[in-house]
Amino acid sequence: MMSKGVLEDMRERVSKYADICNRCRCGFCREGCPTFKIKKMESFGPRGRMSLVWAAFNNIIEYTDNSFIEKIFSCATCAQCKERCPNDVDVPLVMEYVRYLIWKEKR
Repeated sequence: MMSKGVLEDMRERVSKYADICNRCRCGFCREGCPTFKIKKMESFGPRGRMSLVWAAFNNIIEYTDNSFIEKIFSCATCAQCKERCPNDVDVPLVMEYVRYLIWKEKR
């Protein structure tokens, strides 16, 4: 279990990353994403997942929505997106944090 301070710090960082991605939307991250290459759907790529995270953080969609969960857990956390991101967005970190939130909500 993560401490309250760590969770608050993580939420702040994840929220910042989601805001950056929502504004920037450059798409460099998609080039190395294995699930985007297979699925060829925006929501299965880093940019699409980050848009979903932004929507969840802004109470537009729910963390418990099955479609949301499918997209978040389809990420391989390989960090190819992180290496390509000109804004240094740590998508794997975001996915791990959101997976924790989903687990916490579902248990």
